[in-house]
Amino acid sequence: MRRSLLSIAAALLLLAALGMPARASGPNLDLGAVLSLQAASASKTSADEINNYGRGVKCLVDVTAITGTSPTLTVAIRYKDTASGAYLTLLSSAALTAVGATMLTVYPGVTPTSNASASDIVPHTWDVAATVGGTSPSVTATIGCSVVE
Repeated sequence: MRRSLLSIAAALLLLAALGMPARASGPNLDLGAVLSLQAASASKTSADEINNYGRGVKCLVDVTAITGTSPTLTVAIRYKDTASGAYLTLLSSAALTAVGATMLTVYPGVTPTSNASASDIVPHTWDVAATVGGTSPSVTATIGCSVVE
């Protein structure tokens, strides 16, 4: 038993020394909330996400409050070109106008559906952008994502 624990500890130290996470592979990596909007009246962008092992991503947009005159929320999963720093949209939701949940999926081989899914890979560096529109809008929402192998 002690020898097994020492072997596991040594493997974890080796992975850390190589700059690799202890979870080198697996079915999913739940990132939790990558972006939260609290009574937001302006657009907001997540931090850059780093994808080391996944092929795709699923993001749930959970709108819990949306008020104002013709308020909208549009969410995009974006590729970052690290050479230029430019972002390119992989998938954008429709303009969300009501409380509810919307799933966005980027994965190779998935059937493309307008504003819901795109057949593509998720690159090494990506982010989520939320665009708030309307007159005097107020949007409360959480965007949670999971990287999928």
